Amino acid sequence: MEAITLGDATLAALRGVHIRRKPARSGAPHRTGQHVLRDSIEAGTFEEAFFAAPAPGETDRYLRIAKQTLIAGKNLRRAAAAEGGSLSASERLLSSLTRSAIDVYERLLTIARVCHGRIFPSYDDLAEKTGLGRATVARALAVLEAIGFLVRQRRFVRVASDEPGPRYEQTSNAYRLLLPERVMKFIPRWLRPAPLPDDGLQR
Repeated sequence: MEAITLGDATLAALRGVHIRRKPARSGAPHRTGQHVLRDSIEAGTFEEAFFAAPAPGETDRYLRIAKQTLIAGKNLRRAAAAEGGSLSASERLLSSLTRSAIDVYERLLTIARVCHGRIFPSYDDLAEKTGLGRATVARALAVLEAIGFLVRQRRFVRVASDEPGPRYEQTSNAYRLLLPERVMKFIPRWLRPAPLPDDGLQR
């Protein structure tokens, strides 16, 4: 599954913050022969606006909500099997959440708490810290992204070379954690965020 681009993530995660970005690259070889994945942005040019430090206790709350979503997904599958019904597209998406995805999400939350929201681990680091395979980590991130628990942005860096012209290579993705609206009705009321007052909504 493709990473959500920074342009797509702006409304969902950055709430109107404008970021000057490099032109998107298609993944075709650069004129120097280097591959840069589509929608990658040069590392160091956007992170200050992209990352967000979590509020005290926020990472614990996000993890509880993710675990409740996992339970809700299992219950949805059981109910559909028992009643012979089918799940909606949104319900199928929620029921795709796995224990492995929760483990990966917990690791990202730990990094967010310790590093003040600056989250950019490699797949190999996530695999090592969670004890999961690299392919399992990739699937877990795709599920978390599809549900809306995170936004990820591909990055590239310039590398030194004796050859003429700039050289590039992919580096780790940047991540920003979110609370997806689609899970709210499946979690206990006490875990849901307080509604905005009417004057706040008007603003």
